[in-house]
Amino acid sequence: SSFARRPAAPPLVRLLLLLLLLQVFCAVRAVKSPTKSYTGYKVNPSSLRMIYYHDQTIAVVEIGEGKSLLNCELIEIYNDEEGKVMLKNLTRINKPLPINLSQMMNLISQCDLLDPHQVNPEEIKLRSIGSSGGETDSNGIQTTTSNSLYSGILPGTKWCGSGDLATSYFDLGPEVKLDMCCRTHDLCPSKVRSYATRYNVTNNSMYTK
Repeated sequence: SSFARRPAAPPLVRLLLLLLLLQVFCAVRAVKSPTKSYTGYKVNPSSLRMIYYHDQTIAVVEIGEGKSLLNCELIEIYNDEEGKVMLKNLTRINKPLPINLSQMMNLISQCDLLDPHQVNPEEIKLRSIGSSGGETDSNGIQTTTSNSLYSGILPGTKWCGSGDLATSYFDLGPEVKLDMCCRTHDLCPSKVRSYATRYNVTNNSMYTK
């Protein structure tokens, strides 16, 4: 005896199902995206560090002689309570100063001009592992080592896609310039994340707007 074969779903139906699964995956992933810890990395041990914040972004900047900008570390805040805790912890370095949106965007633009290769990736990696134990992030969530494509991230990058795979601000993929662009987008101080509501606006897409 033979069994009748069930007809395969039309390509359009399969595509819609795939998109639905991807949206559900990205929604769950967006909820689990953790706030990254400050690494404490300095280009010059004797430099001054200043801390600025606005809305969803904290900037720790390293100032050298002649008020030159040596290094930046931008931190994305995922909720107001985490932001308060991080700012409190950063007071051991310097007093956090509030700035407006225009000032923060100008600072981010200046940070983008810095050479990403001035940072020692091995030292950053050791600092990141030391702060998270190498297994879980700051919120106790298991970190992912799966292929970036299955994580909703464009191959060759760690910041381009839904959420990010970076362990710190300095963690970039092989496509450095593209990844820096995506990182800047992610660290915009005023935004609505995927499947979230803020400023009385709801973002139902899988990407931050």
